[in-house]
Amino acid sequence: SDLLNGGAPVRTMLADKNKSTFNLKRAHHERIYTINDVMRCLGQGEKQKTVFATKMNARSSRSHCIFSLYLKQAKPSYPTLESTYHLVDLAGSERQRKAQAVGQRFEEMKEINKSLAALERCFMNLSDSRSTHIP
Repeated sequence: SDLLNGGAPVRTMLADKNKSTFNLKRAHHERIYTINDVMRCLGQGEKQKTVFATKMNARSSRSHCIFSLYLKQAKPSYPTLESTYHLVDLAGSERQRKAQAVGQRFEEMKEINKSLAALERCFMNLSDSRSTHIP
């Protein structure tokens, strides 16, 4: 879900392996001008994240979060400079025996661990030049 857009769903992820880029359809985009704008957006997203205490971590992220910055600097008589930064906060992988998760927390833990394994497969395929499919 989109933490900067009231939790609205973001369903489609497009990957361009040749350019090593991705884009989230329907994700919130906001034009920023100062570092204060960046910090405000980060703070807004942080407030929306789902976190719970576990036996292993007092403030455990229960979801993955990506904050992307697309920077463009344009000055007269100079070439335009563009950069992209992706700040990623992944929910932590936990072992049931150590976390002592039960009920809903146990189900969350299973889904988090499953999604981390899927993400690992994505990275493995992105880094393999012979790969023709990104899961």
